[in-house]
Amino acid sequence: MTIVLYKWPSHVGLPSLTAASLQAEGYLRLAGLQFFVQECSSSSSTPTGVIPALDTGSEVPAASDAGDLAAARAIIAHLAKSGLADLDAKLSPPQRAELLAFTSLVQSTLDIATHYTTWVEQRGYREFRKAAYGNRLPFPLNYIVPWSQRNEMLKLLGNIDGFKAYQAAVDTLYALADRLRASPGRFFFGPTPSSLDALLFGHLIFYRHSSVAAPVLRDKVDQLQVLARYVDGILSDFFNTEMPPPPIADASSWSEAAQGHSSAVLSWLCCKLHQNGKYKVCRQSKGAL
Repeated sequence: MTIVLYKWPSHVGLPSLTAASLQAEGYLRLAGLQFFVQECSSSSSTPTGVIPALDTGSEVPAASDAGDLAAARAIIAHLAKSGLADLDAKLSPPQRAELLAFTSLVQSTLDIATHYTTWVEQRGYREFRKAAYGNRLPFPLNYIVPWSQRNEMLKLLGNIDGFKAYQAAVDTLYALADRLRASPGRFFFGPTPSSLDALLFGHLIFYRHSSVAAPVLRDKVDQLQVLARYVDGILSDFFNTEMPPPPIADASSWSEAAQGHSSAVLSWLCCKLHQNGKYKVCRQSKGAL
């Protein structure tokens, strides 16, 4: 089976530009799956119209909710449900209950803070637009496309108070740090990772290393050393190799023209015309093609 992850390109030390892409790739890497990576500079380049996206050949999971973080959760849910990789399969019933509680906490606080610093904060939005589209789309598309996305996200987020959003995220970071200190292993539930580790990793590395993240988020992750070590450990141990791009599809069943081989036919024709003293005409025609 061929698995292709569509994600934002890497950026200034980050394996990918957004927390959502980092969550999806983090889950695949923590699960030890072999996959291909297709870096995208526009959501129109993915099979779902959202970055990140996953193509397993037989199915393309899509989120029922809007937003890239919802897309990352849909990818993780699909990998578990399909049997390709279920990081939570060996959790005990009490651990599953705790998993649901912390996953809900991350979604209701860190997701909102990540969206807020990316789309609502003027500085964060400028940094994201510059990194995501600045040199990847021509003017004026590099302004119009992110502007349109921002309007959609502002409608989704509604009227959010920034101070409350960041404070809720900071409180969650404290709770997550306390839980990690109590863990008998390097991950949340011991020596093996869970889906919660992938979700948390995406947010934490985004806060720590992205210029899009608000200073209050970056400073808090750096201050809570258990979170900083947690992020650095996953990054160094699971992101130490680059995943290849997907293989190019076999083009042998296409026509010569579709494969761009018309030049070979044209060369043969030029040779024939040259024999008849008409090569000059052919060369001019070739330049016009």
